[in-house]
Parts: sequence; C-alpha cells; structure tokens
Amino acid sequence: ISAFANPKSSTGRLDVFTRLIADRAEVYPAEVPMNAGILTAGVDVQLNRIEIEVVAWGVGNESWGIENNVFYGDPRLPDVWSQLDTYLMKRWKHESGVEIGLSRTFVDSGYCTSHVYKFTSPRKPRNIYAVKGASSAEAAEILGPTKQRIGSIKAEVFILGGNKLKTTMFGYFDIAQPGPGYCHLPDTYDQTWYEQMQTEHQVAQKVNGKLVQVWQKKKANLANEAIDKRQYALAALMSLRVDIKAQIAALKAAAAEKEKPKAQIQRKQGFVKGWKR
Repeated sequence: ISAFANPKSSTGRLDVFTRLIADRAEVYPAEVPMNAGILTAGVDVQLNRIEIEVVAWGVGNESWGIENNVFYGDPRLPDVWSQLDTYLMKRWKHESGVEIGLSRTFVDSGYCTSHVYKFTSPRKPRNIYAVKGASSAEAAEILGPTKQRIGSIKAEVFILGGNKLKTTMFGYFDIAQPGPGYCHLPDTYDQTWYEQMQTEHQVAQKVNGKLVQVWQKKKANLANEAIDKRQYALAALMSLRVDIKAQIAALKAAAAEKEKPKAQIQRKQGFVKGWKR
C-alpha cells in the first residue's frame, strides 16, 4: 500500500512521507537531465486559472519534474488560452545540448468542457488532447481517444481511469532510489505543490458488490491540482508509443555530432572525396 494512502501520518502542514519526498529535491545539471528522453505535460483547468506541470521521462518511467506554471484568467475567455498556447510551444534544453519540446499534452475537460475542446481540437497535430475521467473506479488507466462533441465543437478525447492512474503514480513516489519509476523533483517546487500531493488517500468502497480501494480527498475543500497535473502527464506518457531508450541515445548522438569541430568534418569529407577519385 502506498505511503500516500495513510491518512494518519500528518505532522504539521506536511506529513512525514511528503517531507521525505520534499527532502529529495535536487538541482538538475540542465533543464532536462541526460537520462530523460521525452517531455509530457498535464494541464488542469480551474475557475480563474489554468495550471500545468511539465514532466521529463526516462527508461522505466523514471521521471523528473521540470516546471509548474499557472496562467491566471477566466478560461471562458481567450486570453488565458493564448498564454497556455504560447507556453506549449516552449522548448527546454536537454543536457546533451539539444532543445526538445513537449511530446504530448493532456488537458482536463472536466471544467469549461467546450472551451477545452475548442482549444485542443485544432492542436491535435501538436499532440495536444482533451481528457476526461472515467465514471468507474475500476476503469483502465487510459482509453481512446474517442470522438466527443458539444454542439458544433468536436474533439478527440482520452478517457482516464483516475483511480488506477493515481495508484500507479503514488506507487512511483514510494520508490526510494533513483532508477525505474523513481520521481526526481527540482528545488524550484514550492510548499504548495507538496501540500497538494498529500490531499488524497485511499478508502475502501463497494464497487459492483466488492470492496475497492478508491482515492478520495481527505477533506472536500482541499486543493489537489498537483495530483491531477501529474496524473495527466503520466497518462500522456502512457498513451505514447515511444522507445525512450532509443530517444535518449538519439539525443546523445545528435549532441556528439553537433560538437564535432567543423575542420574535422571538412577533413573527413575531403578524404572521402579524394578516395573516390
């Protein structure tokens, strides 16, 4: 059972386990460390803002939190969406020296659904998709995309089994040593992020006649955006078919090629030409 599932571990504002997670915060050698190969993002839409977390992923779903950002504004109006759109075009410098962008972004459509669909639908070529939660606690982690429609607005939407996704996600946070599944955290995340990561716990609930462990807020008024953003970023990764190991190797190879002195490349080309003659 995940340590996050224990509702009685609170000592002050941060519980014991979350303090241990906060203690692992580190300074990365670059915006995106060498052992990470791709970036995904999870976006949560709120009443007066849009929040996003960008996460880097390595072999075995080892992860690096990269950035948390908040864009303030009414999501029923275009300005805040414009801010998000600009941000999603950002590129981050990989430790290899190569700049990389987001491979996939998932945007929650639970609030302002039509506006989310309107934003994501034309951005499908950029791998930006709407998501919504499944109704069943036993639903698969990710399904789709399925075609959804509100009025004249159409979108392709992934259905997320939040209960299973959170169990997987919190299980990764339980891993204590760097390697597959381990969650690296930057020293730039504030206490609010850590507080929000402890706002849910597992409770037993009857589903279809049997007891199931279900993730719920400890109190109804607690903010849990950090949990939602991270689960969306994880789901975005899971929806991709990508060989991360090969991706990392390609980044390293591209960096090595880029660093070759031009004179060396020219000498090599001259030798090849001379040999042909």
